Amino acid sequence: MSGESKLDRSERLLAESIVRREVAHEEFEREHKRLLTAQVLFQDDVRTLDLKMAETTEKLNALIDLMNRHVSEPHPGDAR
Repeated sequence: MSGESKLDRSERLLAESIVRREVAHEEFEREHKRLLTAQVLFQDDVRTLDLKMAETTEKLNALIDLMNRHVSEPHPGDAR
């Protein structure tokens, strides 16, 4: 044996365990902060995408309406 008493060994193991838990908790907090940041950035990207999709839909609908009017109107030289 190393001459370490059971109490000393228990205290050392407890101290090591506390240090490991503190390190793990700090890493968890850092990772949590990274995830929250990523979530906010993702939400901003989704909002931007929603706005761009709405704009594209509006333009596409306008183009469809224009083409529908063009197709349905008589044109000079048409044999209708």
